[in-house]
Amino acid sequence: MTFTRKKIIVALIVVVCIALSVGVFLGTRQQVVTTKPGDTNTSTLQESAASSQKSAISKTEQGEKTQAPADQKTQTSANSSNQGGAQGATSHSQPSSPPNTTPVNPSTPAQICGQAGYNGNGNSLSLFQTVYPGQWRSDYSFASLWSVPGQTFENFRLETSLFAMSDNLIIRNFYLAPGADYYPVRTDNRESGTGTQIYNGTVRATGATDDNLYKGILVDVPHVTISDMDISGTHDGLSLASTYTTVSNVCIHDLASTPTAHNDGIEIYGGGHVIIKDSEINNNHGQTSAINITNDYGAIDDVLIENVTLSGGGYTIYVRGDGASGQPITNIRFRNVKIASPGYYGVVSYQGAPGAIVEWDVKDAQGNVIQHP
Repeated sequence: MTFTRKKIIVALIVVVCIALSVGVFLGTRQQVVTTKPGDTNTSTLQESAASSQKSAISKTEQGEKTQAPADQKTQTSANSSNQGGAQGATSHSQPSSPPNTTPVNPSTPAQICGQAGYNGNGNSLSLFQTVYPGQWRSDYSFASLWSVPGQTFENFRLETSLFAMSDNLIIRNFYLAPGADYYPVRTDNRESGTGTQIYNGTVRATGATDDNLYKGILVDVPHVTISDMDISGTHDGLSLASTYTTVSNVCIHDLASTPTAHNDGIEIYGGGHVIIKDSEINNNHGQTSAINITNDYGAIDDVLIENVTLSGGGYTIYVRGDGASGQPITNIRFRNVKIASPGYYGVVSYQGAPGAIVEWDVKDAQGNVIQHP
């Protein structure tokens, strides 16, 4: 081996040794850098640990979120039980963090038709004067809400009728079992009652004759709202001769049969801008109607009957312009109306009001379209 070849071999060995030394040095430095406190870089091991910790936190949060609705459900159930056990009270304690406070969809009926809208204990007529001093006129045999505009009357049970004689009243959570009065609930344009709200109540009349218990609720003042009501035992369920009246989630059933009764579930004898929706009306007798729109007291304009189930009567629906006033009937709309069972003579009596029905979406119990009259 010549001297030159020896020099080349030695040089190669030196180069290899230097390369190995540099590799070891760089690897050691990289290890030091990745574990240096305060440095922004992280090693693969640290990233893995962080990922595991994040996953554990996420699972914990998901577990808490999964548990929350059950806790809310328990709180809601407890709160409902407390309210149910104190129907006669005027206020209830509320949870510190109430669950969902979104109002129930008003288009969803609040109860099964035929069940009482309100059946809790409350104040009798003898206690009405004590609980609401100055708001019952003792010279009448009924509770008369006079000179108390804007007041709320709630959580009561009376075996008599109620006369709303002030504006913007709120009447709620009540049970009336009148025996001999004309109108279990009444507003009167001679005494006011405009803007009254009547809801979550039961009218369960008994002992009707030809001379009493004519109308479950009589309305002849504007801007009245009636909702979540169960009405039975009167000749007629609702009698309206008013404007801007809204009726929703109402069940009318088991109307009283007397020798001269002409039963209507709901009758509209004048007025306009009336909405009747999300309700069930059953006239269980073979005469008159479930809904009667007749111009006895004046012109009628803009009536919407929507999402309503009707049954019974002579004709289930009356739309007639041959009433005593002789005034026109216009813009009557029936939308998504179901005839559960037709009247004795048929579905509709449509006389003396040409062109009054501008919308007719009515089907029978099997979903078949009933032709426009």
